[in-house]
Amino acid sequence: MAQMIKIVFADYRYIILASVIFVGMLIPLSIVSEFIFLEPYIISHIPSGSELSFFLIVTVSALSGLVLSQMRRLFCQEPQSCRDGRMLLF
Repeated sequence: MAQMIKIVFADYRYIILASVIFVGMLIPLSIVSEFIFLEPYIISHIPSGSELSFFLIVTVSALSGLVLSQMRRLFCQEPQSCRDGRMLLF
């Protein structure tokens, strides 16, 4: 698995893509799960007893970033289709 991660993240663009996906999932999921409050100020709070829930949100976000950036690399066989933004979808 470590070799797969090294292959996927050999290019800096995939690291950036994975980071954007991670943050893009972590923030909305944290807001929906009420770990981040937006009013009256931006406040983050993890109540006691919900640490596992927060850990699962972070884990799902990280794994989604890893898998989705890897899928782009694996399914983007033709360089032209990658530049145009077209990609094989299921």
